[in-house]
Amino acid sequence: MFSQALFFAQTPRTPLFVIIEPTMPVLGQITGGLYIYREGVIYGAVQGLRSAMMLSLGLFVCWTSDPRQLLKALITWRLSPQIAFMLVTAIRFLPVLAAEAGEVIIALRLRSDTRVGRKSIIRHLPYIAKPLLARCLRRAQTLALSVVSRGFFLATARKDEFWHTKEKFVCCLLIIFTIGITFSKIVYLLSEQGLYFGNLRIVYDWTKLYL
Repeated sequence: MFSQALFFAQTPRTPLFVIIEPTMPVLGQITGGLYIYREGVIYGAVQGLRSAMMLSLGLFVCWTSDPRQLLKALITWRLSPQIAFMLVTAIRFLPVLAAEAGEVIIALRLRSDTRVGRKSIIRHLPYIAKPLLARCLRRAQTLALSVVSRGFFLATARKDEFWHTKEKFVCCLLIIFTIGITFSKIVYLLSEQGLYFGNLRIVYDWTKLYL
């Protein structure tokens, strides 16, 4: 919101207050004045809300779904087993990495006999990398041996998982909804460039109000 409020280039735009006056000796001549625009704040708020919604939904899916379900879903969507496994492992490895970083900090604090606090954490940050990397390598080696021993990447010998009708129906609705939103947005942008169709006026109005 702050960046859009400063650098909003569309018109009309209404200055709320001035940060750098145009008559300022050096910066005013270089920038031509720096303002906070009301339209930029609104535009940045809408964009930030979209990003926050997508991020929240993605985190919700990742944190509430079992790793096996995520892996099965990615493979069912014809994604490479190797890439699907790496994605799921990366998502589930973040909490483990945070927990191991906390254990390393506690060990370093006990060795140096420092008190608990933010200063002690900042003091030990430069020394976390090596022990944390060693733990990650050991865990990765164990995980690699486990995956290879189970023959996970032998995708040709596996049969396709059967999808339930409800799951197919929900996925189809989601795809149709996504395609509809994308189509509405593209058509609206084309109308702003002069490619206007009278039959799609309802689509233009809906896109302008809600998208």
